[in-house]
Amino acid sequence: MSKIPFHDLSRALKEMQPQYLEVMSQVLSGDSLIHGKQVSTLEQKLSEHLGRSVVTCANGSDALEIILEVYEIGVGDEVILSPLTWVSNAEAVIRAGAIPVLAPLDERTGLIDSTRLSSLITKRTKAIIPVHLYGQMVPMQPILDLAEEHQLIIIEDCAQAFGAKQKGELAGTCGHAAAYSFYPTKNLGALGDGGAMAFADPLKAQIAKEIANHGQSKRDVHQRLGRNSRLDTLQAAFLLENLKHFDDWQAKRKSLSDRYRKLLANISTLTLPYIHLNNESNHHLFVIQTAHRDALKLYLNDLGIQTAIHYPKTLDQMPHLKQTTRDLTGGSSICDRILSLPLYPYLKEAEVDQVYEAIRAFFDSSSVR
Repeated sequence: MSKIPFHDLSRALKEMQPQYLEVMSQVLSGDSLIHGKQVSTLEQKLSEHLGRSVVTCANGSDALEIILEVYEIGVGDEVILSPLTWVSNAEAVIRAGAIPVLAPLDERTGLIDSTRLSSLITKRTKAIIPVHLYGQMVPMQPILDLAEEHQLIIIEDCAQAFGAKQKGELAGTCGHAAAYSFYPTKNLGALGDGGAMAFADPLKAQIAKEIANHGQSKRDVHQRLGRNSRLDTLQAAFLLENLKHFDDWQAKRKSLSDRYRKLLANISTLTLPYIHLNNESNHHLFVIQTAHRDALKLYLNDLGIQTAIHYPKTLDQMPHLKQTTRDLTGGSSICDRILSLPLYPYLKEAEVDQVYEAIRAFFDSSSVR
């Protein structure tokens, strides 16, 4: 039995090497490694794709922090967010001086339960950050209704959701702003760190652009307190090249995800990813749930099949994040059950079959009956 990595970037790099070398050659023959034309071209293409004003930045974490700064969310403000997410969500809120308020989860999906947020809203609530986890979007209408009623800012975390849709609307186009990550393993990834912000209001986008470049509106004209959070020219060039292949890679992800779903459907003790009505996942991750998660993970690892857990702890279970003023509503046990299976465009169908056969053998054994 051959080993199956959870995510093998070397496969993509091998196939794309000629294109990447050409991209590097073009950048090296230019005269700007920072603020090169590829950066502005990428922002334009992303703006056209999303129908929003897009500003690139150094990474997805910076994107969240800058957006909070743009909307002047700070000391004493409360921000509602998911407890099941990458730690940068809480970090961004706390660094802004605001207070993370952790929302209840939909245990089927790992997404926040958008129908149970009204009780969390106080006079200090300033924003909600819906995290579109695993490639599927949080049901947005209840959140949009709350935002309108209470004058809240909606910041979509689209780090795992570029290309996902809900009722035909792309992730990141429902709220006031959105943060994207271009970490190499994302559906649209760079060959290093990278991020972007999308805004419904072009004036807010301009403020974000200035903040990300030391507060400059133009060279040596510093209008506000800023930082250094620029996407470099080379990474922008890589992203432009990867955009050309995005639709093909998405089709492969969907095909492999559908194959998993069809094969694993006959294992009754396994819970497959739940898809909300009207959602079109971008198939970033294929996350199953089982009460035997730890044993299954060890069993697969012994066979050379790598898996991952997104995420092993909720934010309220992390000791250094006890600055949250309200605990997770109702509690959650989902972190004990979730397991992410290998899923990426260069995964082979035969490898999906191999993963399935191993999982079936595990559940067929007497020890888990």
